[in-house]
Amino acid sequence: GISPDVVTYSTLMKACIRARQFDQAIKIYREMELVGCTPDRKAREMLQNASMILR
Repeated sequence: GISPDVVTYSTLMKACIRARQFDQAIKIYREMELVGCTPDRKAREMLQNASMILR
């Protein structure tokens, strides 16, 4: 089958952040790590930005 890559996960995270669903963006990031897909700099920055908004 086809597995999502870092671009797919990042796109999902971006959509969640735009919809202000920050918890879902964090879950997607964690799932990415769990399946062995290494987050790139862009994905990490998106997560940091979402975390800052939550504070």
